[in-house]
Amino acid sequence: MTPRIFASLVLAGLALAFVLQNVAAVEVRFLFWSFALSTSLLLLIVLALGIAIGWLWGFSGRRRGSSGSDPDL
Repeated sequence: MTPRIFASLVLAGLALAFVLQNVAAVEVRFLFWSFALSTSLLLLIVLALGIAIGWLWGFSGRRRGSSGSDPDL
């Protein structure tokens, strides 16, 4: 078994344990909306949003032609 496959299996096992231990429903309130979902699903949604925002931010920087470092910051 290659180290990459082993690491993938370990990470998948840890992710499964996390999901199984965080099935309790939490209420989320945002502005006028209120809904309930599991803690693990909420964290998965926040992770996906963070990845998407980071990807879009990096993409917009490359489109402008910058090298990733902004001298104005």
